[in-house]
Amino acid sequence: MKFAFTRVTLISILIVFFISNFTAAEIRTFIKEYTYEASELDSKSSCRAIATDQVKRELLEELGTYVESRTVVKDNQLDKDEITTLTAGVVQVTVLDEKWTGKEYWLKAEVKADPDDVAASINKIRDNDQLAHELEEARAEASQAMEEAESLKRQLAQATADRQTQEQYNEAVDHLAASDYFQRGSAFAVAGNYEAADNAYSQAINLQPEYTKAYINRSIIYVQLGRYDKAASDLKTASTLSPAHEDSYYKRVELSKTTREFKIARSQKDRSPDQARVVDPLQRLLDSKREERKRTLLPGMQGKPNPAYTEPSRAAAAERSYSRETGASGPGLVSEKERQGQALRKQRDLRRKQRVEEIRKNRVNKRQEKRQSREKEKETYKDRR
Repeated sequence: MKFAFTRVTLISILIVFFISNFTAAEIRTFIKEYTYEASELDSKSSCRAIATDQVKRELLEELGTYVESRTVVKDNQLDKDEITTLTAGVVQVTVLDEKWTGKEYWLKAEVKADPDDVAASINKIRDNDQLAHELEEARAEASQAMEEAESLKRQLAQATADRQTQEQYNEAVDHLAASDYFQRGSAFAVAGNYEAADNAYSQAINLQPEYTKAYINRSIIYVQLGRYDKAASDLKTASTLSPAHEDSYYKRVELSKTTREFKIARSQKDRSPDQARVVDPLQRLLDSKREERKRTLLPGMQGKPNPAYTEPSRAAAAERSYSRETGASGPGLVSEKERQGQALRKQRDLRRKQRVEEIRKNRVNKRQEKRQSREKEKETYKDRR
């Protein structure tokens, strides 16, 4: 009798354990279809980029709604729009089927995810302010690129498209696709799939050779992969493209490298404590930058850079431009046509920054409204009691 009772109890425990594990790993599948009608400005690749962006947006919005309703994301301080934005850096959208008729592009895609895992990953991203900010920027840039593409198509309806309109349209679509690859790279990086992240960031850079965020993030990925020579190259490129953020880029890469080497040192038990550090290309670059910072400090002005030294070098770096034709950067390599293109890109970048700032302000306002609403509910509840 005692044996039978123990056996029943053991079976019950196993059943409860199985059910709890099964429910804890609940994988939800979301499938969407999207059909895009091509315009005179579109090619097969541009149609695919736009269709992919739209079906991905719908899938992430549906997943975000489900995550919001089924899980608690860090004290419930996020709205659906924020969850959707951060989810793009967590999950991957898989294309199941696609067809191109020459006039329409049809695409079917899916997302598979465990809402609890997604919520945990979102909380992880929220702890990384830099990554959360970059994902917000990527989504705002994609929205801006889509608006530009729609605007150019409306112009086409009123007049015949010229070569400049076609080039602007192609660049807007390339930026849209580059933003998608950047989000994929972030999702792979969060999952620890660094090879896939490297490939995604590289695709983004191929589409947008001046995509600074992709360079600096790929540099960090190369650090994780131990490819310090490539990490140093991407770090220098990112600093040249965005000299105003040079110091923060070096600090991010240096922190990533220090963390990785500390983990390696802990895992190598037979490592000699006084073993000399191997000076790699990246370390030489970081050491060089550190020495440069020391030289820029004036006597008696600890911590304050010398404007006479730093500003001209930053201004010179800012004037360096990238030539798509030669694949090189430097003064005097850009034609008048390329300068006009750079001016247009600067205007678009400014509008995108304004869009990001607008999105951020709206989210801050929403959070404040939610907080005030909760406080009112608490006061009402206290009054009723």
